[in-house]
Amino acid sequence: MKYLLFSFLIFLSFINNSIAQTIDQENSAVHFAIGNMLVNTVEGSFRGFVGQLEYDGNSLESLALDLCIDVKTVDTDNEERNEQLLNEDFFHVTKYPTICFKSQKVELKDSKYYLTGYLTILDKTKSISIPISIEKSLNSSILKAEMTLDRFDYGLAAESYSSSFMVGSQVDIRIEITLK
Repeated sequence: MKYLLFSFLIFLSFINNSIAQTIDQENSAVHFAIGNMLVNTVEGSFRGFVGQLEYDGNSLESLALDLCIDVKTVDTDNEERNEQLLNEDFFHVTKYPTICFKSQKVELKDSKYYLTGYLTILDKTKSISIPISIEKSLNSSILKAEMTLDRFDYGLAAESYSSSFMVGSQVDIRIEITLK
């Protein structure tokens, strides 16, 4: 009886460890790059996350992500630009403090995995599909994704910077979420 109970407890610990994942906040970020005045590129990142990620450690099809980014964590290595991004022209952080993504499914297409879900920026929610991969090391796994978004789809600086001269329309995004 002791052996059976011990085996059952070990089995339960494997189930719990294989599903719940903790996001390593210090080693995770969403990086972005956007054109500026047709000759420069502004790069930056967000580092504050709230939410949950479920992954069994083996199959990307088991991945589920419900995550919000704290917009106040934006960093472009330029304090004045950071403040401008937080104002009403861009992220309007007092009204919309987070950018959120909630996954719906993971699919394998043409030997790549795609995470499909809903991305909400400001008051706009759109379905997107993101190519994803997982890199594993001894101590962690890193969820990686890259995509390009059109800022006008989400109303980012659509009125203040309606042309793409000062601020480009396409935003390249690189996501790296480290799991402990």
